[in-house]
Amino acid sequence: LEDLGVNWWKSVRQRLREQDSEYRLHRVRRWYLWMADLELPGIEPETALEIEQWTIPGNVKGEAVESKDKDTGPLNDRQFAALIQMLRREQPPTLGQAATMLCVDLGPNPKALCMLEERDFHSFSDPEMPEKKVYQLDVPRIKKRLDRRETKRRRIDPATGSVLERIIDANRSDLGGPSPNRPIFCRRKAREVCFKTPGWARFAWHFTASEIHSLVRNYGIDHDLKSPGGGDSSF
Repeated sequence: LEDLGVNWWKSVRQRLREQDSEYRLHRVRRWYLWMADLELPGIEPETALEIEQWTIPGNVKGEAVESKDKDTGPLNDRQFAALIQMLRREQPPTLGQAATMLCVDLGPNPKALCMLEERDFHSFSDPEMPEKKVYQLDVPRIKKRLDRRETKRRRIDPATGSVLERIIDANRSDLGGPSPNRPIFCRRKAREVCFKTPGWARFAWHFTASEIHSLVRNYGIDHDLKSPGGGDSSF
């Protein structure tokens, strides 16, 4: 493991680029970050934090969508209806439900969900229907390389807002009251690797992008959400 420093990662990345296979780096990176979270001997915190910030392209863009692939392509109308029905069913709020609802509402990059904090959540009475609530999120913009935090305010579905509201309340109950910089998708155990690198301590409680991806994927699996009709493949 001592040999898997930044230079090794850069060499592997370059080799995969030459083969048009850089997307394969995703799985190896997740493995290394998992070991970093466990603080295994030989894993360098600085290396883990650097490669975590790399933007790694996905596989061939649009191929699954254009081919209407039943496993990796877009949801059809019946699948989308089944997903919405599942999301709005009465259930204890979970991070997986919240992440999936935000994907439906906003179609965000997972990194944007990682960076959502309490200060980004807003709720108020609807001026036209005071008995109802309006929910909005200041969604962090992560594609621009800025030296400051920039957000864009987006309106979200009331059902999504209600779930986020309960998750924030649970975070406050478990972790000691309101905190503007606390992530909405908040860990119950900090990532020790962040405390070892200057400037990263405040992100110790944030989920990673790959973990957000897993929340969404596992939500469908845990609820046995199947494609209706022509098979029983999970979404």
